Amino acid sequence: MDNWLDDDNEPSSPMIDSGGGNGGGGYNGNYFSDEEYKYYHDMMKTLDASKSDLSWSGISGLKIHNSSGDGNCFFTSMVQILNSIGIHTSVANLRKVAVKQVLNPNDDVMNSTIQNWLELYKSFHKEKNVQFLVEYSHLRGLESATWPLTMENRQQLFANMNQSSYWADESCLRAIEEACQLRLLIFDEDTRMPRLNWYHRLHYAPTHFAMLQFVNSKHYNAVSLNGKFIFLWNEFSSDIQRFFHQSFKKVDGVKH
Repeated sequence: MDNWLDDDNEPSSPMIDSGGGNGGGGYNGNYFSDEEYKYYHDMMKTLDASKSDLSWSGISGLKIHNSSGDGNCFFTSMVQILNSIGIHTSVANLRKVAVKQVLNPNDDVMNSTIQNWLELYKSFHKEKNVQFLVEYSHLRGLESATWPLTMENRQQLFANMNQSSYWADESCLRAIEEACQLRLLIFDEDTRMPRLNWYHRLHYAPTHFAMLQFVNSKHYNAVSLNGKFIFLWNEFSSDIQRFFHQSFKKVDGVKH
C-alpha cells in the first residue's frame, strides 16, 4: 500500500503555535472572547455524551472506539486506524498533512474553499455571531484580509488550522484520504446512513477502506469490524457491501 504517511514524512510547519495540534481544546487568554469561550467550552462538554452501538446498520461485529471530545477526535481516530497496520503517526502530523495545502497559492480547489470561508467569516464577524465565529475561528486574524492572500495571511491560516479549535471538515477529510489513498466510510448518526466524500483530485485511487462514526454533526470515532480497522473491498461480506451500495444510492440517487 503506497503513500501512507508517518512521522518520518512530516511536513515543515512554519508557524505552529505551541498550544496547537495535540492540545486539549482548553482555549482561554486572548484566543476567544469571554462569550466565545463560554460557547466553545459548553459545546465541547457535549461531545462525549452521545453513544451508539451502530445496531441500526444491521452489521454484526462493529465496535466503536470512543475518542475524547478535545477537538482532535477525527485525527485521534485516524491515528488509531493507521497504528493498527503499523503506520505510526501523530495527531500533530496528521493535522499538518490535512491543512498544508492552504500554503499553496496555486491550489485552485483550496483557494475556492478559503475564499468561501473568508466571505462567511467576515459576515459572522460583522454580525458578531458567536456560534459561527467559534466554528470558523481558524480565520481569526484575517478579518481585514483581501484576496489574493499574502503568504503571511496563509501562514496565519495554517497556524490556526493546526489548533484543536479547527475541527475536521470535508476539505480536511479529503486531504487525509488523498494522502493515505484510503476511502473513509462514515456512519452518520444524524441520518442513520453511511456517507463518504465523492470529490477528490485526479491522483486519488484508493484500494483500502476504513470506517468512522460521526455523532451530533461534530464528533468522530473510529469503527472496527471483528477487531480490524482497514479492509480491501472484497474483504467485506456481501451483506456489508450491499448495505453500503444501497445506502449510497439512496443518498445520491446514482449508481456507484
